[in-house]
Amino acid sequence: MRNRFDTTAKALKGVGDGSQLASYQVVNLGYQLNDVVVGLASGQRPLTVLMQQGTQIAQVFAGSGMGVGGVLKELGRVVVGLVSPTTLLVAGLAAVGGTALYAYNGYITAQKERQVATAGVGRAAGATVDQLNRIADSASTAGRISVAAARDMEVAFLRTGRIGVDQFGDLIAVAKNYAATTCQDIEAATKELAEAFADPAKGVDLLNAKVGGYDDRTRLLIKTLAAQNDLTAAQTTTLGRAVDRATDPTLQQRLDDFLKERANATTLGGQYVPGVMGMPAFVPARPLSAIDADIANVKRQIAEIERKAADAKADALAARTSAIAGELGRNLTPGFTDIQTLKNQQAQLALALNDPLARQKVADLKQVEDAYNAVTRAVQSWLDPAKKVQSLKRNE
Repeated sequence: MRNRFDTTAKALKGVGDGSQLASYQVVNLGYQLNDVVVGLASGQRPLTVLMQQGTQIAQVFAGSGMGVGGVLKELGRVVVGLVSPTTLLVAGLAAVGGTALYAYNGYITAQKERQVATAGVGRAAGATVDQLNRIADSASTAGRISVAAARDMEVAFLRTGRIGVDQFGDLIAVAKNYAATTCQDIEAATKELAEAFADPAKGVDLLNAKVGGYDDRTRLLIKTLAAQNDLTAAQTTTLGRAVDRATDPTLQQRLDDFLKERANATTLGGQYVPGVMGMPAFVPARPLSAIDADIANVKRQIAEIERKAADAKADALAARTSAIAGELGRNLTPGFTDIQTLKNQQAQLALALNDPLARQKVADLKQVEDAYNAVTRAVQSWLDPAKKVQSLKRNE
């Protein structure tokens, strides 16, 4: 530390010798420049640093007799003189400060971006910036991604204006698996997930085409919930089919290694491995019972994975078949669309009437109440076309 001090002192003296400033003024200026770097690196606003250090730097030049132009020129010359190969202490501090400033600036930019997003359409998510910070920190671990990437995902979800903050953590956690399954980068996968969950009625078909697994019952439930404006329930149901493929590609290699070990044990009594200076060394074999136990264990794991893969294949086929059949059945059933539309309208009106804040914001509350009563009577008295024909015949 003493050596660094002496080196810096000599450098300051050298700068002072060629300057219009006195040596003590150059030393003082060096201290002020150091404080500027430290202040900026610690996250202070530039304007704050200017107000704090600017007056002190001005005092260094007070009484020098130089004008504004001369002061700026001399200040530049002194800074260049200080940051030289002989003043590693100051230069090192500046470098550290620059790195910290870059990282801090990135953090501040991310925070500001989320503040703006939560103030726009993203306010529908019901999230604060502090909440988003906590979610990003925890979800990044679950999703095996960086915190910065998790924060970018949150902004993408916020900008839809239709995804609740309760869904963010789970969406972040599955995004990487979804990207891998659909052969996309994380940014494209996030955008696709955001679009799918912002409009679950359409999103379920998109996800079904990409990853499968949504059978007719689940698909119809999601579409119905979305049509009834219950987005949270629709999104939660959609998320229930999240991509999660836990595979272990090393199992077959482990099995091959154990089989090779067993073959060497029975023929050679062990195996040769690289030893000192590259010379092979003989290692006695483990008991055959231990090797056989390892082989059996790996085979059980492989069999379980293959069983799950076969089950997944059958489930995916059944889901696809049910979705096609269910859609055809609804399309070919006279009047189904009419009654479903009535039920959706009834649910949407009820949602507004049951929300005190929404009731206050409706332009004509009585009109909405009358509409709800009318559609409720229509649902209760509705008859499908076939039954309606039978009823008319009986009344003839």
